[in-house]
Amino acid sequence: MTASARRLLGAFSDTHAAANGTRPHTGSGNADFDTNMVIILAALLCALIFALGLNSIVRCALRCGRRLAFETPEEAATRLAATGLEKRALRRIPVAVYGSGADIPATDCPICLTEFADGEKVRVLPRCHHGFHVRCIDKWLASHSSCPTCRQSLLDHGTGDGACRSNGGGHGELTLA
Repeated sequence: MTASARRLLGAFSDTHAAANGTRPHTGSGNADFDTNMVIILAALLCALIFALGLNSIVRCALRCGRRLAFETPEEAATRLAATGLEKRALRRIPVAVYGSGADIPATDCPICLTEFADGEKVRVLPRCHHGFHVRCIDKWLASHSSCPTCRQSLLDHGTGDGACRSNGGGHGELTLA
């Protein structure tokens, strides 16, 4: 564009602005527009991230709720048996000292297959009354919630017998009946 054309266009825009009662356009308007555009884009990006996060939470809640709603008692027992006990629940299972005065029907640990010796600590499970070495059964119950001998669950899975109350963390909490 030639210099005379620029002058002519500049004079035209000044004349047009004066006729409309507005001030001539200066260069700072572009900076204001750019700032506003950045703020709008940032707000839209935040809204998009929030919407995606909310969508993920809702989908997860629906999926978990649907799974639990259609779960049979056998499936619930299997799921609970595959989760271990918390340390707090594990400490609540009674420990007896093996010997002449102890009422422990078994004479050997079914996990390590060694006989109980007098004075050894034996953990007796509350529902089935099977006895095990403390170190053996504690290792088992860290990843399972059932007796290794009879597979009876130590946790309540909605049967109403009050043996366990779930604390919402995925692990059961044992309460002695």
